[in-house]
Amino acid sequence: MSRAYTEVVFWKKNVFTVPLGASGKSFASELAQLFQAYSDGSGLESIALKAITVASRLLLQKPFRTSKAKDHTSCLERRLTSWKEGKIDILLLEGRTIQQRLPASDSYTHANEDITRSFTKLMFEGNFIFDGIDASAIKSAVLQTEGSAGPSGIDAKGWRRLCTSFHSASVELCKSLAALARREGTTQGDPLAMPMYALGILPLIQRSTGDILQVWYAEDVSATGTIHNLREWWEKITTIGPSYGYNANATKHSTNVNITSEGRPHLGVPLGTETYVAQSIQKKVAKGCLQLQTLCSIAITQPHAIFAAFTHSVVHQWTYLARTVPNISTFFTPIEDIIRSNLIPSLTGRAPPGDLERLLLSLPPRLGGLGFTIPTNLSAIEFDASMTVTKPLYSSCKRKHTIHSV
Repeated sequence: MSRAYTEVVFWKKNVFTVPLGASGKSFASELAQLFQAYSDGSGLESIALKAITVASRLLLQKPFRTSKAKDHTSCLERRLTSWKEGKIDILLLEGRTIQQRLPASDSYTHANEDITRSFTKLMFEGNFIFDGIDASAIKSAVLQTEGSAGPSGIDAKGWRRLCTSFHSASVELCKSLAALARREGTTQGDPLAMPMYALGILPLIQRSTGDILQVWYAEDVSATGTIHNLREWWEKITTIGPSYGYNANATKHSTNVNITSEGRPHLGVPLGTETYVAQSIQKKVAKGCLQLQTLCSIAITQPHAIFAAFTHSVVHQWTYLARTVPNISTFFTPIEDIIRSNLIPSLTGRAPPGDLERLLLSLPPRLGGLGFTIPTNLSAIEFDASMTVTKPLYSSCKRKHTIHSV
């Protein structure tokens, strides 16, 4: 399945609209089963999402350029039978033959699939869970969605058809998509996600207060207190939480007593001794350097995409660290070296900038720069600003005072 996936995602767009009738209903049911398999964490979880893309590409390939609806129906029926019998190689050979007959595309060649997957991962890191998404919400969203096709080859119009035109199969597909959405959650970049989540979780926070101090960030909660009080609080969260749509994930939360003299990560930030914090920051910086090297390798052919990835995504990982961990400016030196020596030259086609030019490039576009932040200058400024902005909230949490009554 993985081999088929790495081939079909680069095929030219050549899918037909899912036909009405038994074959279309059977196709929608097949997608629903795969989405549900992933959402349930079944044995098919590791290949389910790839199988959805492969199925859409293989089963919906137009047999020829002027094919009609009846041709599509017969093709889908035949291909569904082969799919259910596991004859992926036969379907792949048929699809490959059809693709070879299509006119050449002007789109760029994907020379390095590993780099492409790495770039996608950089752009889509970071999800948090929202409960309460059901089949009706999925159907409502699908009816309002517009857009071209993703890796599956099915555009928004095709998904509307799948989710509304096949009766019970469409209902099952919407349910499985809702289960997937509840598992994967909403991307952190959504500007409405955090305030809406805060409003929804507030009643649970108010009911779970007691002789402990708790702090919430989205669905992540921390609490301090005696062992007895913490146990009572945990039982309260797991008992009344589901009625508010909050299901504590026991696989992510350890309810055993773990004692450490070094430190622990909290919300991605290391807390503990200086040695532990330094080692954790060094690991994060090393990971950041690898990400930057990946961006540099793509920047030569896709400079605009990499500029957007850097300024809108990657740089904020360091901003978060700078705001939450003090005195780490020197740790960012390897990252700054790669930005100056590799990334900027790859994007501009020029030699590495000098000190003055580097400073100009770090300015925001409204001031004539490009927004290439200098990480080593970031730490002190961001940390001081963060401490100033969060001081009222910190004081309120510490004293258990209410800032605004709701």
